[in-house]
Amino acid sequence: MDYRYLNHYIPPSSEGLSEAWKRVMGRLGDYTQLIVRSLNLRPTAVNLLGQTDVHLLVRLTTPATHLVLRIAPEDDMAAYVYFVRSASGQRIPAAQIIQRDLSRTLVPFAYSLESYVAGAPASTICEPHLLRGAARQAGRALRRLHRQGVPGFGAPNPAGRWPATRWPDVLRRIGHRLAPPPTDQLLFNED
Repeated sequence: MDYRYLNHYIPPSSEGLSEAWKRVMGRLGDYTQLIVRSLNLRPTAVNLLGQTDVHLLVRLTTPATHLVLRIAPEDDMAAYVYFVRSASGQRIPAAQIIQRDLSRTLVPFAYSLESYVAGAPASTICEPHLLRGAARQAGRALRRLHRQGVPGFGAPNPAGRWPATRWPDVLRRIGHRLAPPPTDQLLFNED
């Protein structure tokens, strides 16, 4: 199977994308082929499923099922993997991680291979009783999800261990990432 049609050339002068995103988008088919061959998969179809702020999603169709290859050009994915695995342990309906590589040894980014969860938006449900039933099920899943505890503050490292970070340091790091200067200095100063 030829994967070159997944490659999307992005000119170097384009703004809004980092060098890591440009590299991954430019060689997406090559990287997908490397990962698929290393996992000994034989997909019948491969297509770009979507893109989030931090991940690219590639759907692999095998004769038995669909799989999703989640690629993180810049993110280390440790927090995402921890979240999905703990949700699976609590029997919360979520994707199952089949394979993951957070070490970036095979390809220059972290990735995970997970089960494909099909669905439709709630706006397509016409009957009110079905919509209420779906809302109740989602509420139960969210209640169980928010009861999960974690062994530390912040996020785990790529090895899956939680660093012994103090809570104010975690808040300061979140503030630097989310609040532009000088807001982060006003909120997280030493006074």
